[in-house]
Amino acid sequence: MSTYSIKKDDQEEVASSLDQDELQLEHLGYKPQLHRTWHLVESFGASFCALNFIGGVRGALFLGLQAGGPAAVWSSYLITMVFMFITAAVLAEICSALPLSGSIYIWSAESAGPKYARFFGFVVAWWSTTAWMTFVAGNCQSTANYVVSQLAVWEIDYPGGTAIGNVKWRALIWAISEGMLLVSVAVNYLPPKWYSGVFRFSIGLMMVDFFLCLIWLPIAVHNTYGFRTASEVFTMTYNGTGAPAGWNWMLSFLFTAGTLTGFDASGHIAEETKNASVTAGRGILFSAIATGVLGFITTILFLFCTPDLDTLFALDAPQPFVQLYALALGKGPSIFMTVIAVLGLMMNTSIAIVAASRLIFAVARDGVLPFSWWIGRVDEQGQPKNAVTVRKTIREWEERWRRVGRVPPSETAAVGFCASYLIACPCRDCRCSHMYARIAALSCPDPF
Repeated sequence: MSTYSIKKDDQEEVASSLDQDELQLEHLGYKPQLHRTWHLVESFGASFCALNFIGGVRGALFLGLQAGGPAAVWSSYLITMVFMFITAAVLAEICSALPLSGSIYIWSAESAGPKYARFFGFVVAWWSTTAWMTFVAGNCQSTANYVVSQLAVWEIDYPGGTAIGNVKWRALIWAISEGMLLVSVAVNYLPPKWYSGVFRFSIGLMMVDFFLCLIWLPIAVHNTYGFRTASEVFTMTYNGTGAPAGWNWMLSFLFTAGTLTGFDASGHIAEETKNASVTAGRGILFSAIATGVLGFITTILFLFCTPDLDTLFALDAPQPFVQLYALALGKGPSIFMTVIAVLGLMMNTSIAIVAASRLIFAVARDGVLPFSWWIGRVDEQGQPKNAVTVRKTIREWEERWRRVGRVPPSETAAVGFCASYLIACPCRDCRCSHMYARIAALSCPDPF
């Protein structure tokens, strides 16, 4: 067979895939508006990088250690992994039938059936939209915390101290957070073909971070303060919350759930993914499995590599892991690891904005938001840039709340987000006839 014939067959296959995607979208009641140029790598990267397994473990490990200690951290992680894998498998199946940018809120509405569709769609739409929009604010402040923690490493005193009551300190955190946000938002205005490289770079960066921690950190710990014993890692408990023992242990699930939530991002970019009924579902399931396995390995690694709990909880930097790197690796190398962590969080933030903006676009397309006609507008490259701008505006509002010391919605949004998963899955089980009817009508292939 000639090279020309092979290329022609490939082009026909791609065209057929695009035609099927567009036909499916029209059958679901929507007009194709977004570009459709991404593949499995981008679909996997959307959820994998939004979850950011190593950044999530690093950022929330101290919370888990306060609530139950090492024994609670690893055991709760295993329990969470099992249920999150089941949830991801169910959502992946639903996504194969409804590969839409609205993702989880549309899935909940469709699987609930005609009687309850509006109710469940409304609840899940606002919970998931609020969660994705507010996660970006937390990411930006977490990134700023890594930067300013170098002050503690180099023993540099900040005027007025680093307490939350110091307005100058809060202003510094805000300024750095804003800078990180602007860069992350700017990346979202890249053409789709270029942004495909962002997905690949982010996956590679997180794996580099992981292998540095897997290889370099243990060597450094061995040469400095030494490893924790297996008994300390697997059996030691700790109550740093003051709550009753059972409740204290339950709080460790805030750590584990926080590091394994967000794999629905692959569904949010489904309308930009080729062969979406197969690719988007795989992106959800594969990213959840990869995040769970790698996150658990990272958790065990960090539990062995942290100093004793008294030393650990005495670290007073906004992000104690920066000081931990300094203790193990030295002050200079800690800067390098901080840069890697900061870049990873910036990529994490940028991709979270992708997921949030597509969700905002979908809600606006359904006419739910004020000024939906403008928010749901798509540019000539097939990107919902106005939705990205709205995402940035809401982030500015959240940061103003943080500056005055109030608790922003991001601290509570994750609860509703997890509940959104809880709503979608049982609805699928209770009203599965509606889902399978939709699958049959569209003749969607089984992605697994």
